[in-house]
Amino acid sequence: MEKRLVRYVKKLRNKKRIVKGKQIQQYMQKKFHKNISSQRISEIMKKNNFSSQRVIKKKRNQIKKNSSHYLDLINTDSTSVHIPSYFSKCLDPGIESPLFDKAQISIN
Repeated sequence: MEKRLVRYVKKLRNKKRIVKGKQIQQYMQKKFHKNISSQRISEIMKKNNFSSQRVIKKKRNQIKKNSSHYLDLINTDSTSVHIPSYFSKCLDPGIESPLFDKAQISIN
């Protein structure tokens, strides 16, 4: 049952859907006719390295703040941007920036 739950969550994540505990509870009830507590769901999610949507949002916002601060220091007229390797860890492909659309980013 646990494996099935994980597969279901992965499927939803791949479709870029927000996964909610209530939604998982309803699915498990329908499929297996078993009630599963939200606490149990969160345990399974943590065990399988799924972070909640709230945690993902927090990380993205933090990265956006870091990157925008650093990008203010870069000359925006140039077409290639050199970013130190320590900063590359902060970059997230999910962040869209008008500078990144035009620029070629080189990381050493």
